[in-house]
Amino acid sequence: MRKILFTFLFLSLLTPVGLAHNESALAEQQRCVLIQIKLRGILEPMGTGFVERTGVVITNAHIFSDSRLKRVSDLNSIIFVDGQSARIIREDRKLDIVVLATKTAAFEPAVLDEDEAVLDDEVVAVVNTRTKRRQVSAGRVIGVDANYIYTSTYCDLGTSGSPVFRNGKLLGIQRGYTERTHQTVVIPARVLKKLLQT
Repeated sequence: MRKILFTFLFLSLLTPVGLAHNESALAEQQRCVLIQIKLRGILEPMGTGFVERTGVVITNAHIFSDSRLKRVSDLNSIIFVDGQSARIIREDRKLDIVVLATKTAAFEPAVLDEDEAVLDDEVVAVVNTRTKRRQVSAGRVIGVDANYIYTSTYCDLGTSGSPVFRNGKLLGIQRGYTERTHQTVVIPARVLKKLLQT
């Protein structure tokens, strides 16, 4: 089993792939949002989210495992998405997925790519880096197992929850990267669908 390092705690040693434009991802860039928490009156970035449909955002559960949040009695009181207050409506810590309700722009439901990932498939991720918003990172599928897809898309602090697309459809969301090989770990869309339907 590959050991996964979460990007909210560890700084990736990856060399960023070219942040290249791709037509299929450009159309989805506005679905990429910034997940924040409000501590001492200041909004701090925690990760990236994906607007699955109007008012519904998907991200990773681990971004809310920060040690500073252990004393927070009501987590929903400090979660924000692009500056708008948000609340958790579904979560699965084992799958590392959280679904948030918040105010967003109007979006049709995302088209999920539930087909099997194939080695060398071209993919693109829309990521929030430490310094820039909604950057498009081109990459390829470099590994697949029973639980995850592994890609060469950019992965670093703040990119947890970033959407990954194949041919314009949502293939999954980034979770972190593997310790030894620094492959980006992607939770498949079929797993996201199960939680969205519960």
